[in-house]
Amino acid sequence: MEPEDRVRLRHIADALNSALRFTKGQSRADLDRDEMLAFALVRALQFAGEAARAQSAWPYCAAFACGSREIEARIAAILELLRIQPHAGAKTQLSGVRRIFLTPYPYLIDHHVGEEEIVVLRFRHTSRKSSSIPGRA
Repeated sequence: MEPEDRVRLRHIADALNSALRFTKGQSRADLDRDEMLAFALVRALQFAGEAARAQSAWPYCAAFACGSREIEARIAAILELLRIQPHAGAKTQLSGVRRIFLTPYPYLIDHHVGEEEIVVLRFRHTSRKSSSIPGRA
């Protein structure tokens, strides 16, 4: 399997696991009522579709389910760290925006610390060029 296919498979698994997490315990009425939930679900499915379009190794999808659970656990740990220490991570060029890496995985989270909440602005794979992302930090 090509290295790019492995990355794409991980992206597919991550996006679909995110979609499952977003919708857990939610009803169709919740989806209709919550614009952010609907947007997050659509975007997760778009990520999976984009990665699938370029994929040439469909039989290997199941092999990455375990790895995606490990990444999910790391994301949960980072989000808990941010709850306890909101200013964790490095400052970026954008005012009030900080960046934290999901070491040992190639992902990062950009977040903004407000007076009453922490907002995750972006979750991305580090292989993606930040110059292709509007409002990049």
